[in-house]
Amino acid sequence: MNSQTQTVMITSLIGLVLAISSKASSVISTGNITPLDTLNPFNLSILGYWIATLGFFPLIFIVFAVAATARTAGLRNSVFNGLGAVVGVSLTITGVVIAVATAHPKKEFPDRASLVKNATSSCIKNQQIIPKNKNVSVAIIEAFCSCYGDSLADVTTMAEVMYADQHQIVAPTMIEKINTTVQKCMQLVPDP
Repeated sequence: MNSQTQTVMITSLIGLVLAISSKASSVISTGNITPLDTLNPFNLSILGYWIATLGFFPLIFIVFAVAATARTAGLRNSVFNGLGAVVGVSLTITGVVIAVATAHPKKEFPDRASLVKNATSSCIKNQQIIPKNKNVSVAIIEAFCSCYGDSLADVTTMAEVMYADQHQIVAPTMIEKINTTVQKCMQLVPDP
């Protein structure tokens, strides 16, 4: 291994350590690593984010190391050392992100009772703020929302719960289920 290769390796590792330590404070303060796709560790957008974020300092260090030692190492060796270091750092970051995502504990998802409770309470809050429901009794809203929470829990899959947890929006497959559930519960609740 020639001196340029050693210099490039050492400086890329220093850059990587610097990049990781710059992100460590946010991880420590929030208590979690974001973004991180624990359900799909091979998510290319997440991997690309981390390569860009953590690869910046090593890339700068690699460029300076290659430039500083290019005269003694020669053009061919400099190009190969530079490309090899960039690929090596990218693969290292990718491997670490995949390992962390795989080892990161998965959130536990609620059981059916929790789904019913959450859907019902969310429904009650939403129904109470609708202006046309201003004169509707609390008992009717609670009956409708109880039906809604119970019926929605019957048709919701674990994949849909995981999607909502990960993306913080309702899964696209839930839209039709929600509409059907609302129509069903509207028929069961007496008119005010």
